[in-house]
Amino acid sequence: MFPSATYRVFSSRSVRALTRLTARQLQYWDETGFLKPTIATRKGRGTLRLYSFQDLVALKVAAELRGTLPLQTLRRVVAYFQKLDYTSPLAQVHFCLGRGKVYFREAGVTREAHRPEQSLIEGTVPIREVLAELGSQIDRLDARTPGRIERRRGVMSGKRVIAGPRIPTAQIWSQVKEGLDADDVRKGYPGLTRKDIDAALAFEKRTRASRRSA
Repeated sequence: MFPSATYRVFSSRSVRALTRLTARQLQYWDETGFLKPTIATRKGRGTLRLYSFQDLVALKVAAELRGTLPLQTLRRVVAYFQKLDYTSPLAQVHFCLGRGKVYFREAGVTREAHRPEQSLIEGTVPIREVLAELGSQIDRLDARTPGRIERRRGVMSGKRVIAGPRIPTAQIWSQVKEGLDADDVRKGYPGLTRKDIDAALAFEKRTRASRRSA
């Protein structure tokens, strides 16, 4: 439905903005293996969790279902579908809420999530609403000024970052100095634009020149 978003990579910050999940929830779900980022998991200070669009859809659905289902029940539902060879059940199976219960559609039959082995009703359970909301949210998230550099207290230890994706300018500089070109850098950080990279390099060049002359 959103081919441009399907091939994107989302940082944990973007995921939090799009799903309203907290950093603690994302960390806990990653570390316990419930919903792990498939692009890159965090491996120490300075590294990022990177999520695919399918990861994002699964997290969005999980965030919606958490208001109705206890986490351990949600885990059982996911485990049930994983046994049926679904790699990302919350992004692949259609769910809906009704009368305080959660239903999903699998193999042409709609079942209640509390008892996934028991068939309840026939019908369709579309996921279009979730995708439509994500599409609108991603458009709003993308509405930023490319090439703007900022520094905020409590964000990346006060380092200068690209406004929006909050990638440190020094990190971009280091990657280019290691031999990567702008296209290579953007593969690792798809949220960056060419203008972001040019601005980061120009800022780091000025800063380092100033330090040498001081």
